[in-house]
Amino acid sequence: MTEIYYIEDDENIAMAVKEYLSQYLSCGSVSIDKNKTAVFCGEEEIIVSQAEYQILRILMENKGKNVTRERLLTKIWDNNGIMSTIIR
Repeated sequence: MTEIYYIEDDENIAMAVKEYLSQYLSCGSVSIDKNKTAVFCGEEEIIVSQAEYQILRILMENKGKNVTRERLLTKIWDNNGIMSTIIR
């Protein structure tokens, strides 16, 4: 369902656009929708596991930066090797 926004001034328009765009990350033809936890290649939704989604999201949020294996492990799995259910 599409949400309808009633915007009264330019500042509110800019804030609404920024909020809407912040739910998406993209790199080339791959994008993710953070609200739906969905991955897309172009227009096609790609089914990925929770771990794959989290790895992709971390890498896309840190585009152009080095992300160590240890950082991925601590962000995605807890100390017992159990996948974290918290997506930040």
